[in-house]
Amino acid sequence: MTLLTIAAFGWAALAGMRPFTPSSVGAAVYAAGWVAAVGGVVSIFVTVLGLPVAALVGFALRGVRRRWVHLSAFAAFGIAIGAAVVSIVTAMSRPAMLDPVMVGVVIVACAGATVYGRWQADRTPSRRDPLIEEEDRPRRG
Repeated sequence: MTLLTIAAFGWAALAGMRPFTPSSVGAAVYAAGWVAAVGGVVSIFVTVLGLPVAALVGFALRGVRRRWVHLSAFAAFGIAIGAAVVSIVTAMSRPAMLDPVMVGVVIVACAGATVYGRWQADRTPSRRDPLIEEEDRPRRG
């Protein structure tokens, strides 16, 4: 969400600042706020619906040891999420609002977020039993 909000602000700022005026800065702030609000709601739905799918992808790849295969699979999953989000937003709004730059930004941000999430999950150590001190061990005999 942070990536998309920053990208929306930058995109609106660059597109609207041909003549640099306070109203063009306001439009960029408005665009970033709109993306943050709508994107927040969309990301909740994507999380609820996408988590089981991500778990199934991870489960299907449990025997594959190569990290690049996992990251590639999750990048493809992120691209699919980004394409679905763009399709839904386009269906709900006017087709004229579909900008190729923002479509690319949304898809790249979604792919990057899923790859980053998978990479972070890979870095997080598995849960282990807590260490038991010698004096806390049960005595035998």
